[in-house]
Amino acid sequence: MMEVINQKSKYFLVKSSLFISDILVMFFTSVTWSYVVYPEDPSPSPASEELREMALEIAIKKNIPLVDET
Repeated sequence: MMEVINQKSKYFLVKSSLFISDILVMFFTSVTWSYVVYPEDPSPSPASEELREMALEIAIKKNIPLVDET
């Protein structure tokens, strides 16, 4: 016959094993069902000139001094 030395430690072991099993179940279900959906036709990125214009507009709105490209 097994003798229980400390009832609290036995309860802790049971609770911790349940907790670990829950974590493992959540982990494996997320791993098996995780996937990335990419758009079929991604929109083209803006041209460098358009990006410069947008940056210039933001700099003017925020009163940021401009840097010369020399």
